[in-house]
Amino acid sequence: MCQCITLGLFNRTEIRFFLFVSTFFNLLIERHFRDSYSEFREYYNFPEIWSHGGWGGVGPDWFLNYDQFDYKIYKKHKWNYNHEYYGFIIKDIFDILLNEILQFFSSKNLQSDKLINHIKLKFEQWYEPEDRKMLSNIIN
Repeated sequence: MCQCITLGLFNRTEIRFFLFVSTFFNLLIERHFRDSYSEFREYYNFPEIWSHGGWGGVGPDWFLNYDQFDYKIYKKHKWNYNHEYYGFIIKDIFDILLNEILQFFSSKNLQSDKLINHIKLKFEQWYEPEDRKMLSNIIN
């Protein structure tokens, strides 16, 4: 799916944050659990978002901070970004998907503690301070 298509979803909060969480897990498992990634994709066929023009995949941060990519689009579709409120929505979606993925890890004898550690590290290193705080609260 091209990232420009996702712009129409930005006013649909639950869909936008599902895409954030699913993109996050998809990339995390692709990069850190490469041997199990193809089997993971068979179970969880999360949408892959490609940058406009096809120059590679879009990271999950696109769904939190797309104003940094195209300010004209941001002004046109601007929403009131409330970290506390959106943090609750993201946490609900995150918890559901994490529980599912942990079951997958358990069934495949994969190291779930390694997954949790990678998640914590990624959230602790998130580049945008307010998002970092919100995301760090999700996993703790």
